[in-house]
This record gives sequence, structure tokens and C-alpha cells, in this order.
Amino acid sequence: MVSREIKILAGLIIIAATEVVFHWFMSSGSWLAQHCLRLYLYRSSYSGKGISGILDLYLPAICLGVLIGLLGRLWSVQRAFCFVILIAIGIVALEAIYPSVLDKRLIWWWPKTAGALVIALTVEMVKALVLVGAFAYWARCTWFYFNGKAN
Repeated sequence: MVSREIKILAGLIIIAATEVVFHWFMSSGSWLAQHCLRLYLYRSSYSGKGISGILDLYLPAICLGVLIGLLGRLWSVQRAFCFVILIAIGIVALEAIYPSVLDKRLIWWWPKTAGALVIALTVEMVKALVLVGAFAYWARCTWFYFNGKAN
């Protein structure tokens, strides 16, 4: 039987591969890729926010947080927290790879200076930690609730 740790790391690898392939696809020249790229780069004129954060941060963090919560439900809080930190680091590291796949001039949100990059990645790390941790906790509590083991 494959250990729970390996299953969580496999989930990260699958999501990472999917994300990298999707970003690589958007950099190709096909008409479908160009439409996906336009949607990915969309920025609301009202709020100034875009769709890319949902695909790059929120969806992977939610999926992997739920995976940690379900597979690590019997772990100690310290062990689960270590996995939350590792997965959050992996998600933010993936975000740093995407500009090398896409044209940096098109990515309007990517910081232009090294100092701004450090600040942006720090903010993304905090977001990733909160999202992965919150969904890991939610999945863990939900599993115990529905299996009659809630305190």
C-alpha cells in the first residue's frame, strides 16, 4: 500500500504537471490557446483583479488542502502543518515558474523589480498557507463529523 505522504506528494506532482502543461499550451500559437491566454490574462476594469490567481493559487491550494485533510486526518497537528507548509511552498514555487513559460510582457501582475518580487511571493506564500491550511482543517473536521468521531 502506498503511504499517505506519497499520495499527497503525487497530488502535488499531478497538479504541478497539469498547471505547467496548461501554461505551456497557452504559449503556443493555436487559436484555442490564444483564447485561453486572453481569458487567463483578463483583468477587470472595475476591480483590477484577474482570473489567473484562481487558476494559479486558489484551485491548487483548495484541492491539495482537502487532500491533506482527508489523507492526513489521523496525523498529529504538527505533522499535518508540516505538509501544509511544504505544499504551500510548492504552489508558490510553481507560480515563479509560469513567467518563464509565458511571455513576461503579457503578465501584467508580475513584479518588475527584485524587491517587488520578494514582497509578491511573500504575500502569495501567506495566501497559500492560509488556503491550504484552512481547507486541510475543513476536510479533516468534515471527515470526522460524517464518520461519527466528532468531539
